[in-house]
Amino acid sequence: KTGRDTRVTLDGAFEEFIQEKEANGLSKSTIRNYKQSYEMFYRYSEFDNNTLIDDIEIRMIYKWTTHMRENEVRPQSINHYLRDLRTFFNWCADNERIQEPLKIKEVKAQDELMKMYPDEDIPALLVKPQPGDSYPTWRTWAMLSMAYSLGIRAGSLCNMTIDDIDFTGNEVWIMKQKNKHNSAVPLTPSLANVLREYIKKWLGDEPKTSLLFQNENGNPLTVNALDQIGRAHV
Repeated sequence: KTGRDTRVTLDGAFEEFIQEKEANGLSKSTIRNYKQSYEMFYRYSEFDNNTLIDDIEIRMIYKWTTHMRENEVRPQSINHYLRDLRTFFNWCADNERIQEPLKIKEVKAQDELMKMYPDEDIPALLVKPQPGDSYPTWRTWAMLSMAYSLGIRAGSLCNMTIDDIDFTGNEVWIMKQKNKHNSAVPLTPSLANVLREYIKKWLGDEPKTSLLFQNENGNPLTVNALDQIGRAHV
């Protein structure tokens, strides 16, 4: 489009986008989601405050999406981030910050960890236990909440430690089983509340173990045990 300013930075465009959304009265949670998705893409791509909006290409989105899939980020979460970015870049096109919107497509959602549960059963499975319920009941609640929120593999879930939960940075560090590589995924407020309650009730302020989940003898859970827990709740 003629007369378009080609010197607009990525940061500048996003700041203007957020300012407009705030002025239009979008909820704080929606604004926070936009910022979180943007920050994840920004950090992965190693942009800086000199990066121009015109420097952004669809192949960068593809590369980031592949990275998230390889690091076992749940497809539903990936699509959430992609939708946020698509909204931003559509805004950029509508406001002549870029010539055309980026054609960002969502990935096919396949929730392998939760496929054994019918959709209508999910809300019941995630209901908070009663104070007097047993440790296995609370553990199952916390584990299913993590599986549903993050879509991580059973092996990663069994090996999760307390230190892998970063409440300050709102991240969960997940070990990728194939290469023992750690990657960070966002920790949602609802999942953070679940884990705080679980840790406080069963692990305490000074846990005797670094394991987030364990069997009743204090040993690590196995993938087979996790599978049996899941089937017991079908």
